[in-house]
Formats: sequence, structure tokens, C-alpha cells
Amino acid sequence: MALKAQNLSWEEVATVPLSAITAWQAHAGLKGLDDPNTAGKRILITAAARGVGVWLVQLASIAGLQVVAQVGSARNDEFVRGLGVSETVNYKMESLQEWAGREGTVDIVIDCIGGKTLEDAWFCIKDGGTLVSIVEPPEEKRPKELKDRVVKSESFIMTPDGHQLADLSRLLDQGRCRAVLDSVWNFEDCNKAFKRLDTGHANGKVVIKVTEYVV
Repeated sequence: MALKAQNLSWEEVATVPLSAITAWQAHAGLKGLDDPNTAGKRILITAAARGVGVWLVQLASIAGLQVVAQVGSARNDEFVRGLGVSETVNYKMESLQEWAGREGTVDIVIDCIGGKTLEDAWFCIKDGGTLVSIVEPPEEKRPKELKDRVVKSESFIMTPDGHQLADLSRLLDQGRCRAVLDSVWNFEDCNKAFKRLDTGHANGKVVIKVTEYVV
């Protein structure tokens, strides 16, 4: 638990804990936001316009990284650039492997999708780079032709942490990052909310309001 960021509504606060702490702990594998050896490096983030992705983008920007975002539309391209992204990859137009063959490899990849996307992400990492997945162990998706590439790979399950949440609240109050609320739905419309998520139309977090009546 931590104090609510003062400049956020309750609906905006609901977007923070799970997604933001997951992003924070993914960055912790890179030695945090204040590591001078991280600044200036190039990072690729998949699903950058979704709930965890928007926090990964913002924290990477705070850390001084050059951020490349994987998106699926021109609308999402514009959206993530507003969060600090300098370059995008449209997965509907080319795979990560194709993009890496054209634009070169990066120092860090944080994957939020898994599966084929995680497999392709291996082609984007330079020797000595870091690959973090919040979905599944990266080694399970390492392509056979890259078995000799030297990469630090890891996955993790987010652990609730009040101290990290308090740090995030301070960043929000300082205006160094912002909560991204896509939409708010009443509980009886939860199926519509999940449909919005499933169709990939959501930017940031979808919040479902639950009202408790006490008689």
C-alpha cells in the first residue's frame, strides 16, 4: 500500500498498481532508473500502447533510454510518441525480425506479449544485451540459429511492493510520468470493456467500476 498520488482521480489511480509496478520491476532488472550505464542505450518495448507498455515507455524515457515501441496502428504510433517514444515498429506491416534486419539490434528488449513475438524479439538483441519478458521465460522461445548469442534473459512474476508504489506516486506528483486511462465502464458493461481490450483498441488501462450498496 501507498498514499494516492494527489493529482490523480480515483479512476486514474486504479490504472497504476499492477501495470506500473510490473513495469518498475521489469526495469529493476536493468539496475533501476538511476543507473548511468543505462542512459543512452536503445530499448525495444512490445505492446507499448497497452497497460504495462505505457509505463515501460515512460520509465525508460525517465531513465534516459532511446525508446523503440512496437505498435499496430497509426493512432497508437502517435499516442506512444507522446509518451517519449522516438521510433516505432508496426507489427501489421513487418515482424520484429524483419525490422531488426533493416534497423539493427538494440541493447534491451522488454516483451509484454510472448509467443511468436518473443521469439522474434531474440533477433532484435545485440550480443551482450538484455531480454526481459513479463509473460514467459525467454529461453523457451530462443531460435535455434541464435543459440550462441550471448544475452542476459529473464522473466518474473510481479510482486506487490508498497515502497515501489510510493516511488511511483512521487513521480506522478512531480509530473515526470502520467497515468493513462483509456476508458471507464460500469460493472454491468464489463463484457464490452473486455471486448475493447481484446480488439486492441485500448490505449493504456481499461477500468471497470464496481459499486457496493450497503443497506
